[in-house]
Amino acid sequence: MFPVNARSVFCWLPCDGFGSRRALRALAFGGFGLEAALARRIFDGFVDTESGTKLVAMLRAEGHLTKRGRAFTKSDVYRVLSNRTDLGEAMLKGKSHPGAHAAIVPQAIWNAAHALLTISPRTRANRTRCQTPSLRPAEVTRAAA
Repeated sequence: MFPVNARSVFCWLPCDGFGSRRALRALAFGGFGLEAALARRIFDGFVDTESGTKLVAMLRAEGHLTKRGRAFTKSDVYRVLSNRTDLGEAMLKGKSHPGAHAAIVPQAIWNAAHALLTISPRTRANRTRCQTPSLRPAEVTRAAA
C-alpha cells in the first residue's frame, strides 16, 4: 500500500505549521503513546458521561493538559472527538483516506461517541441536569437556618 520510507509515505500530506507530518509519521511508526492513551481516555469518558462539560471537569481533576500546556476546554474535547486521525485515517482535501498508521480508537467507540454527538446538545444537557440530585425545599430552608 505505502512505501516503508517515512519521508516518501508522508510527502503528499500538507503541513499546517504545527508539525502534522511529524505527528502522522510518529503515529505510523509507534510514537505518541501518552497522547494516544489520552485520546482513548477522552473517547471513553465521553461515551460514559455523555457530557462534554463533565468530561472536561474530569480531565481537569486528573491534571491532563493539551499539547500547548493548557487545561482542557469543551472546544478541545470536541476537536479530539472529531479527529479522524485517531480512527486510523488521513484527511486530504476534505476526504478521508486509509492511513498508514493503526487506529488509536476502536471503530465501536468512535461510532458510540458520534452517535451521542448527533443528539442535540440541549437534550444531552437536560439529561445531565436530570441526573444531578437537587435539594428539596425542606433541605434548603434547613441549610439557610
